[in-house]
Amino acid sequence: MTNQPQQQNFAQDNYYPDDEIELINLLRVLWEWKWIIILITFVCMVTAGVVSFMTPKIYKVFTAIEPGIIGMDENGSPMYLDSAKNIKAKIESGIYNSRILKNLNINSRKIQVKFKVTNPQNTDLIKIFSEWTQDQIATGIKVLEQLLIELSHNYEDIIQAKTEGIDKEILLRLSEIQSKKNQIDFKQEVLKNIKARENELNPELMMFKDDTKKIKQQRDKILEGKPGEDSILTLFYLTAVQQNIANFNQLNYQLNELKSKEDKMSAEVAQLKKDMNDINTEIYRLNIEKSYIGHIKLISKPEASTYPIKPNKKLNIALAGVVGFMLAVFIAFFVEYIKKYK
Repeated sequence: MTNQPQQQNFAQDNYYPDDEIELINLLRVLWEWKWIIILITFVCMVTAGVVSFMTPKIYKVFTAIEPGIIGMDENGSPMYLDSAKNIKAKIESGIYNSRILKNLNINSRKIQVKFKVTNPQNTDLIKIFSEWTQDQIATGIKVLEQLLIELSHNYEDIIQAKTEGIDKEILLRLSEIQSKKNQIDFKQEVLKNIKARENELNPELMMFKDDTKKIKQQRDKILEGKPGEDSILTLFYLTAVQQNIANFNQLNYQLNELKSKEDKMSAEVAQLKKDMNDINTEIYRLNIEKSYIGHIKLISKPEASTYPIKPNKKLNIALAGVVGFMLAVFIAFFVEYIKKYK
């Protein structure tokens, strides 16, 4: 138990001096080769700077779009022609490249088209950009514009079919409105005839009512006389009263029938008008839905970056400096290693 700590201390005493000697050796090598290390690092940085200045400047031509809308769902949210991810995948796969070059009369051997597409998370925004040299910026803008045209053509059939479907539905609704309008006109004409007939019956009813009253008065005067006198006249008045009452009841029944028919017809007209309003509301909704239908929505038109994105001179020089320094240090230690074993 007493020997173990002594052994540990002995091992530690041997370890630290070796480390110090080794660290001193490393620093000595770096110090001896400092100028060469500095020279190699400087040469690498200068070389990177010269290459960066000689490399053609690359500019970014970019645009931003959103998918076209085909309609609205029950919650009022837009329904897109295609998802942003699918559009992104189609552009990146290069399915439009050959058509773009052909339509712009660009030689595919001289100019290659390559798009980079990003779709920010939780958005429907699609950012498209490509890289071009300074003398090709105008071509790059035309290529992006043609890409937007090709995207629109790709969904033209879907949009046209949807638009035609809505137009047919609107025409169908308009024909229903016209049919209901014709029914309303017919029923209103019938109502006019009913009103006219009612206007004819009311005076007749009043006339029978007045006549019956007069006859009853005459009959009552006769009945006030001596019983048995003018029995034939009394019977006549009684018959006339009964006849007037019968005619009055008949006309009153006809009038009630006409009023019942009038109420029913008026209710039907009111329902037809309500149906027309509902159909007009549906047509309004269809027109709104149709107004939402559209091609690819352009958020920002194609344009070029103000400053070149490549080459990044500062970054290249800094990386060259780091790589040159590491290379010079490696060479220094490698040469020292060779010398040591010679």
